[in-house]
Amino acid sequence: MAVITVAEEFGAGAEILAGEVAKQLGYRLADRSVFEDVLKEYGIVNFKEILDMPPRILDARAKEKRSAADILNSMYLLFAKKNNVVIRSRRAFLVLEPFVNVMNVFLKAPISFRVQNVMNWQQADQTAAVARIKTEEESRIKIIESFYNKRWDSLALWDLVINTHLLGLDLARQIIVEACAEVAKYDELFGWQDGLPTIDTIEVDPIMESVADRIFLENQAVTS
Repeated sequence: MAVITVAEEFGAGAEILAGEVAKQLGYRLADRSVFEDVLKEYGIVNFKEILDMPPRILDARAKEKRSAADILNSMYLLFAKKNNVVIRSRRAFLVLEPFVNVMNVFLKAPISFRVQNVMNWQQADQTAAVARIKTEEESRIKIIESFYNKRWDSLALWDLVINTHLLGLDLARQIIVEACAEVAKYDELFGWQDGLPTIDTIEVDPIMESVADRIFLENQAVTS
């Protein structure tokens, strides 16, 4: 087990928690800053827009028109193929859900708690925090339901759901780390049976792979 995706109700603490889990496990972290760098280097002009808005048809460097959704899906599959990675994303779990050696984690918390978090983390007033949460949640739900044909509130999408208000980020981090170890045991014993798909079967775009490798290497050099 070497791939963890982390998504959230906005303000539940995914940004902090994903980084802490990656650090404790010694995994690489793929988050929005990495997505933007990879997409930009890959030749996607509107990389910020496609991360936030519904997919549209774009011209990719591969000299053919492909949807933004296809490009993003390929990127998430590439990160998973690399192993030993925590992916913080609103979409990655939708792409990686079929793979037996990927653990999809969702963080939730009451709205009042999330508003307070956004106020503290972004130095925002209450009105601005509420508006930001509303915008982010509407975007997340639209992406899940309109473009991946899944119910946004379905528990079937997740392997682990954590209320960060009740448990706190420290305990949540430890639960994820321990759950990862347990899932790894299952994967080693049974993951190859019954035709269950694993990340080893993923085929990646070599151009995007070279871009991602360079971005990860540069980020590692900065944090070392």
